[in-house]
Amino acid sequence: MFTEKEDFLNNNECDYLIDLFYEYKSVASLHRDTSVLEFDYIIFNCKDERVKDTLKNIRSKVEHYIKQLDYSAFVNYLQVVEWPSRSFQNLHYDFEFHCYTSIIYLNHDYEGGYTQVGDSIITPKKGKIITFNGNDILHGVLPVTKGYRYTVPVWYKSYK
Repeated sequence: MFTEKEDFLNNNECDYLIDLFYEYKSVASLHRDTSVLEFDYIIFNCKDERVKDTLKNIRSKVEHYIKQLDYSAFVNYLQVVEWPSRSFQNLHYDFEFHCYTSIIYLNHDYEGGYTQVGDSIITPKKGKIITFNGNDILHGVLPVTKGYRYTVPVWYKSYK
């Protein structure tokens, strides 16, 4: 399975998540050449109810989206990831217990950083979501050659 939907998040939501990443970058973890901020960390540790509500609303939107594709699927976790210039991720499979994977693009004002899913190369577009069987289809990120790429990867589990 492979699906994509344009304008899944609006410009304001995308910009908000990038701004939030910068605000909480000090608690982001490093993963290879990227910085990773966990949605749940902020939801559980942030004192600002407006921030929590915004993240919960985005999570709910993602949850509703996956239910349209597979009612038994649910969000396991979401992150905001900063991909600096020269970062990439080799082709790989996700964990077997993650039935689906989504990538939400928060910006497209950088060069490179295309997503490869199987034999397809996906052009990032701000607000677009792609979803595929990450545990079954080889996928990765081609090198970012200029600027910073921001994404929200989402991994799902299933009640099946």
